[in-house]
Amino acid sequence: MRICHRAVRQGDWKLVWGASEMRWELYNLKDDRSESRGLAVKQPERVASMASDWEAWWKRIEN
Repeated sequence: MRICHRAVRQGDWKLVWGASEMRWELYNLKDDRSESRGLAVKQPERVASMASDWEAWWKRIEN
């Protein structure tokens, strides 16, 4: 099954799957409510951690 829409929120942080770019996008909603300043390049560890959380969640609900 192909998943196009993915997102994870942790506190002020939001990780979104950019389907058109086929990559994760990271935003700090406290500092950037309009989601115009992507932080994925500056915070690769946070992206990896949050993406891993999304994958674990998806595996739990998929079955």
